[in-house]
Formats: sequence, structure tokens, C-alpha cells
Amino acid sequence: VLWLMLQNIMHKIGFLKQWIRMIMTFYNKAFASMILDGIQKKPFQLKRLIRQVCPLMLYLYIFIKEMLNSILDDLS
Repeated sequence: VLWLMLQNIMHKIGFLKQWIRMIMTFYNKAFASMILDGIQKKPFQLKRLIRQVCPLMLYLYIFIKEMLNSILDDLS
């Protein structure tokens, strides 16, 4: 996910800046860790991925889909 594009989409849809900032903070500061051979590894910062269990993932996908549809409509 390109975060800048997502921010622009939310802005165009009409999200308040506070909401956009809150959502982006949630994702920009996300960390994950892995367990390999039963040993938990050091946490690392997620850069572009959304965790599969993220409750907002479906809505973020819909925002991006709607923006792409809008772009395609403008081209035709």
C-alpha cells in the first residue's frame, strides 16, 4: 500500500485531517515480530504492508478501489 496515495484518497473522500493522521499513525508506527524455530525474533517496523488481521484492511481496500474506478472513469 502506498501510504501517500491512501492519505490522498481519504482526503478526497472527505475524511477530517485528525482521522487521517490517526489512521496513518496506526500504520506508520506498526511493528511485527516473527517466531523462528520457537524463538521470537526482534521486532521490526512494517513499511508497506497491512497485517492480515487488521480490522481496517477491508475499508482501506475499498477506498483504493473507488479511487481507481474514479480514475478509470475519467479516462474513458
